[in-house]
Amino acid sequence: MTGYTVPIEKNMACANATEKISTVAAQAISKRINGMELKEAEEFLEKMIDEKVSVNHKFHTSAAGRILALLKSAENNAIAKKLDTEALALIIASHKGPKIFRGRRKRAFGMRMKSTHVQIVLKPAKIKNDKKKEHATKKDAVKKEKKTADAMAQKKKSG
Repeated sequence: MTGYTVPIEKNMACANATEKISTVAAQAISKRINGMELKEAEEFLEKMIDEKVSVNHKFHTSAAGRILALLKSAENNAIAKKLDTEALALIIASHKGPKIFRGRRKRAFGMRMKSTHVQIVLKPAKIKNDKKKEHATKKDAVKKEKKTADAMAQKKKSG
């Protein structure tokens, strides 16, 4: 597929739209939720709509509502592709949309309306490895070998 900021593969779900929202607000929200997991981003946007969380000390409720609707659409696309929605990471981009002018009105003749392109891509998240490596560095491995050698030496002396 073409037209997205990232190359689209079969194991990705995507959605894009031209929304009538502020480009500045959409970009601020996009920066904040980019890279989050799907459920985490949905919770953040819902809190933003309820005015419990802000971005740059502003709530941007209208933009958050439209982005949340688009995110739900991308989630439905992922379900249709039979992807695991619990393990999806979010890539989101917002760009200035086309210039749309209002029709002729008395005072607001030729006023430009807000429009923003919003692109959402859901890709499989990398599996987090919770197990720490035993030997993170060579120094740690050397220290561990010295300890075992010292313990062996003490065991021979006592035994």
